[in-house]
Amino acid sequence: LQATEFAKRLSAKEDEKMAGYSYRLPTEAEWEYACRAGTTNDFSFGNSLRHSQANFSQNGRQEIAQPTSPVGSFEPNPWGFYDMHGNVWEWCSDWFDSEYFEKSPTDDPRGPSKGTHHTLRGGAASNGDYECYSYMRGEASTCDGPVESHHAGGRFEALGDFGVRLVCEIDPNAG
Repeated sequence: LQATEFAKRLSAKEDEKMAGYSYRLPTEAEWEYACRAGTTNDFSFGNSLRHSQANFSQNGRQEIAQPTSPVGSFEPNPWGFYDMHGNVWEWCSDWFDSEYFEKSPTDDPRGPSKGTHHTLRGGAASNGDYECYSYMRGEASTCDGPVESHHAGGRFEALGDFGVRLVCEIDPNAG
């Protein structure tokens, strides 16, 4: 909710409006499309991930919070997006539903219309590489709704490893 409010306030800034920019969280499908960058591998870099390419747990465990890195500390994916794998879980606008994609449209799915907590993508510094796959999905816990998540297990409260990546929509008729 705070990320959505941030995007709304950023979009409302006069200079952003004059330039025709509006911001929002990406859908889960948009996030994965940007992460994959035209590839079909586990990662945008191939089927393995090296520590020179992303910030993820050295030992593959989530026992303690691992330090995050400044944006751009690692090489970008083939489309120029930085830090799509690891570092911090990224909020998506979609409500989490573990079965949504079994019945969703195949073209530009927009996510479930309701839910209790949002989807997270990308993995984090506290995750092993296998949790940073392009297709890996996470779900937020109590920080995003009243339902206790058995998957997220209070990660935010314990590790604080979440971040925001915004979509910038551009009005071609502005400015």
